[in-house]
Parts: sequence; structure tokens; C-alpha cells
Amino acid sequence: MLELVRELDLDPDHFVIFGSAPLFVQDLRDDIQDLDVLARGSAWEKVTSSGGAKATGTETGDVVWQFHGGRIQFSQQWISADFDTDALIDGAKLVDNLRFAQLDEVLRYKELLGRSKDHDDIAALREHLRLTPALAGAT
Repeated sequence: MLELVRELDLDPDHFVIFGSAPLFVQDLRDDIQDLDVLARGSAWEKVTSSGGAKATGTETGDVVWQFHGGRIQFSQQWISADFDTDALIDGAKLVDNLRFAQLDEVLRYKELLGRSKDHDDIAALREHLRLTPALAGAT
């Protein structure tokens, strides 16, 4: 699936892959079903003119662009304004010339949403980051 992002030939300094993909590339997860990507500047401009399907984000209500049957989704903002797109992109971890969100940011968003499907990811992230539930913000 990461090759599908590469095919769009986006400026790697203008997007970050978020969601569960950062866990996958750091061997904290065996597979992923989709890719969530934040984009800005030239990457966003290219995404909006690359033939994707225009949709609405489930968390923000913002415009998102979907590719490959919705398996890759691009947005300009993460789930809330608490996540600064520029800071996420600029602070991302570079893996094979693709930027991935830092694991502490992935943990923060998964805990914020509190979805049951993320429980295993949260546990893996806490273990990897060596956080106890209390230190990670859990109640």
C-alpha cells in the first residue's frame, strides 16, 4: 500500500502518514487495511488534482481525498485542531523516504478517540514507549 502513495509522486516534505501505518513500519503491527495521510502545500495541491474521490472526513467533517477505493485517504488536518499539521509533518520519522507520524502522536490520537478497535495498538504503543496507563493519560 505504501507503494501506492509513492505512485502519486508527492513531495515527501509536504505529507505525513498517520493512523496505524507508523506502527506497521516499526513492527508493532502485522498489517494495515488503509493509509491515513496528512498533506499540505504542493502535496495537497497535487492530491486534489490527481483524480481521487472527494469525500468528507468522519472525525472533522473536512474535505478528504480518497484513492484506491478509499484505502488511501488524504486530509489537511488530523482529527482535531489539537494536532498541528505542520508540526506533525516536520517532526515525522523518515522511513524509506516517507514520513511517518511519531509514535507518541499516534498514541495520543488513539487514546483520544478511545475506539475498541485500537486497544491492541494502544497497549503495543505503551509497551514500546514504556508508558504505564497513568503516564499515558488513561484513567
